[in-house]
Amino acid sequence: MREAHAQDGESREDLASALDDHAAVARSYADEMHGVGGFDRAMIAEASNLAATLRTRPDARRETASDARQKIDLRNRYAALLFDRVAAVRSVARFVFRHHPTIAREATSAWERNRRAASRRKKKNETPTDPK
Repeated sequence: MREAHAQDGESREDLASALDDHAAVARSYADEMHGVGGFDRAMIAEASNLAATLRTRPDARRETASDARQKIDLRNRYAALLFDRVAAVRSVARFVFRHHPTIAREATSAWERNRRAASRRKKKNETPTDPK
């Protein structure tokens, strides 16, 4: 039985198929197995019912492309709002702690500091053009 289902995936249909096959084998040996190691015949019927339920339930993972796009768009909007809020808080912190650079540095983003420093270096290295 294990070899027969060794290549199966983990989809609901694959699990239901394996469960049905195991229930069929158990059904043929139900009389011999009853009571051995706590085995109960009702488990066979439960396995078959569970397999049927697995097959009839809609697959929640299947989303349409438009559903996925809507969720991604909503996530991106939340991320943009959060980014704006964090940027505002950091800007205020830079102003409030402008006379305390070590504290201001803790409230700012290392990436932003590096970006601003690179921008300053770029402006410094640019040679002014002669207005002739």
